[in-house]
Amino acid sequence: MATAACNRPDPANPKMGIPVYVVVCLQDVDARRHWKMLQSDEFTRRVEKIPELQRLVEVKEVDDLVEAEERLEKLFKETPDCGAMLISDELLDTEVAWHPEWAHTSALKYFRDHFARDPYVSVAVCENPERIPDVDLVIKPDPSVLEWIKCFRLLVQRLAYFIPPPKELPPPPKGVYVRPLANLDELRAALKLRFQVYEIMGYLENRFLQTGSDLELRWCDRISRHYGLFIPDVGRRETLAGTCRLILTKATDDDVAGWCTKIARGNGGLGGLLHYEQTLMASFKLPIFHTMSLNNEMQMEGYSDFPWAELSRVIVHPTWRGYKFAKQLIELALAHANEIKVECTLLECLQLHQGLYEKYGFQVLGQRGQVEGVGKTMIGMRRPAPDPSTAVAVT
Repeated sequence: MATAACNRPDPANPKMGIPVYVVVCLQDVDARRHWKMLQSDEFTRRVEKIPELQRLVEVKEVDDLVEAEERLEKLFKETPDCGAMLISDELLDTEVAWHPEWAHTSALKYFRDHFARDPYVSVAVCENPERIPDVDLVIKPDPSVLEWIKCFRLLVQRLAYFIPPPKELPPPPKGVYVRPLANLDELRAALKLRFQVYEIMGYLENRFLQTGSDLELRWCDRISRHYGLFIPDVGRRETLAGTCRLILTKATDDDVAGWCTKIARGNGGLGGLLHYEQTLMASFKLPIFHTMSLNNEMQMEGYSDFPWAELSRVIVHPTWRGYKFAKQLIELALAHANEIKVECTLLECLQLHQGLYEKYGFQVLGQRGQVEGVGKTMIGMRRPAPDPSTAVAVT
């Protein structure tokens, strides 16, 4: 099959951002015919009006998934600073796609694992457009031009969180600082930022979206310390540009629990969902205990007099990516963990981010699991206390 040029600006232009390549592998005759119909002047005109889609520099059609794999490998080898998306009707075995064993029989799992360290997203073309774990988007074989454009836009935004930002950025703002969140309004702003980013990432299940809260509040937020990165604004105002949380098994904050209760009560649907989550998972204390079979870790935590923690929801607003603000948030949370003598800090992350956390002493657990409510398979990591011999029990 031929390569379709997108007629985009030079990908080397830093103002355009990192280039994104599209690989299309469609075996169904009708789906392939419909795809070709979309390559119209109308499609091009609409794409050219959307800034995010100026990153699309090439759409290449291939004959099968073997050729798709070869194309993706070549792209990531020869163009390390790029993103890629695969669109195919062969990613799922439709006979088993709706059963628990689907991940072990579909091509989707192979591509997910093979390109786990690369900025890669996938689109499964399927008659049943339901949310499926580890596929970034499911779309019908005959979507409209507008539906395809919406699909491209969402996935380019998603890739922006996997692709390193451009090296040439304006100077960072002055006076940026990190600190624990101090009140209900700051927590609400953090939950709103989490919702905004997680909606782009496709991590929010339908039952959560249906609450209409626009806040990503979970049961374990009640037993967490929350942190924010603030940018001074006009006058005495400040803007929350990033956030993270440290979930704790001990030494929880009554103020935070109260803030969460007030937010949940303000939205009936959200409150009901939180109650369901807590009933389902609260006995595990840390979400990672629910995701992975960490029997040894659970037993150790159960016998420990010292708190255990899970680092999660490390998020920076898209506008401020590239300034290493996430590192400031991580360092603050880990400094607090050291201060209260946390015995072990756990986390779940995409394999793509493994190297970042290894710099802070996290080690791979050797297990993977599908994170509850996120729909992504992630690796588990742990960081022991820097000096366990100095630990002091926290009541």
